[in-house]
Order: sequence, then C-alpha cells, then structure tokens
Amino acid sequence: MEKFDGKICIGRDSYPIIDRYFNGVIDEVRIYDRALNVDEIDTIYVLDTTMLSTSKSMSGTEITKYLSKAYEELEKFGNWHQDATVKTKHGSEIAGLLLEIARLEQAKKKPVEKVLDEYYEITKQFPRLPEAIGALCHIITLDAENGLKYAEKFLEKDATGTNTIRLYGTVIRNYMAELDYVNVNKYVKLFIDKCTSAKDGSKLMVQLMGSIGLIEDYEKFYRRAIRIKI
Repeated sequence: MEKFDGKICIGRDSYPIIDRYFNGVIDEVRIYDRALNVDEIDTIYVLDTTMLSTSKSMSGTEITKYLSKAYEELEKFGNWHQDATVKTKHGSEIAGLLLEIARLEQAKKKPVEKVLDEYYEITKQFPRLPEAIGALCHIITLDAENGLKYAEKFLEKDATGTNTIRLYGTVIRNYMAELDYVNVNKYVKLFIDKCTSAKDGSKLMVQLMGSIGLIEDYEKFYRRAIRIKI
C-alpha cells in the first residue's frame, strides 16, 4: 500500500481539487490501518444492517412509509414460499426485506410475540443466509427465556465460526448502542467461553474485536482474555 502524507478528506476531494463535494449523506465512517479480509467486511455489513438504532430514531410516519415500501418490494416476488426457484434465486433480497419489515414492526411497537414469529420464520426459511444471524440477534434480545438456547442450537453446525462471530458481534454492538454494558460484558464473556473450545479461538477473538470496534475500555479485557484463556 502506498504511503500517503497528505490530508484525508471525507465527503470532498483533497488538494488540489478542493471544491468537489459528495452529494449525499455519509454515516458511520471507519478508518482501518490494515486491509480487511472478506469475512470481516461481510461481518461488519451484516452487523450494521441488523442494528435497531436507525429505525428507533424514525418517526411513526417514517416507519409506516418504509414499511409500506418494504411490503411493496416483497410483493414483487409473488408467492415465494411455494416457488423454490424464486426463493433460491432471490433469497438474499427476500430475507433482507423480511428482516427490515420485522425491525420496523418492532420499532412500531407491534406485539413482541408477533415480531418474534417473524424473526423465527426468517431463520427457518433462510438458515444459510447472513440475514438469519441478524434475526437471531433480535430473537436473543426479545426472547430472554429461549432465545439464546435457540441461537446456540442454530449455530451447532457453524464449523468455521463465522456465523458465531456475526451473532455475538451483532448482539454486543446492539447493547453498546443502548449503553447496556451489563449485557455487553455478559456476551463478551460468553463469546470468550466459546473461543476456549474453538479450533481457531485466537483468530475468532481477533475477528470479533475487529467487527465490534476496539473500545479503549474493552481492548485490555479482550487481549487479557486471549492471553489467559486461549
């Protein structure tokens, strides 16, 4: 990678072209001192698209508008439940819309039992897609009695650990957004316990750190966990 000593500008060109600006909105900018691998990029994308913070900040009118649009988009796939070809070809699009609908319904204060049914259905219809992990995250937070057990059973066949990182990373970041550090600690420790028996435990821990961000107060905790337990 070529070394760069100039100014880094976000949303506009740097010198000598300084009057050309990005026409849009830029959110959650991140700068890394290394190139991310494919799994890390995919994990970060999934975590960001399953966060509830965006929908929570919407007004009731906005939620209704986006719900209507999502249902309209979903209708384009017809009776996808009965059409295996459509479900296979457009699975990611359909699962994404279902996840978005469930998130918006949750923000709209739809009864928890009905929202949970929507999240559970996503994991059953699209178990191999990243959106299932996003649904699992919400299942854990909404179903305190059975959610974590269901998620752990769902991940039993996760040989590479990639989906486990996605799940715990999403849950931890959601609780970070809520400033709920009791649950942040709980799920960090649960993940560390998972790493002790994992084949590539150290690698999994590093990937989790990369996906949720290195918050200063937690960096020492993570590194100590790697040194002691793995």
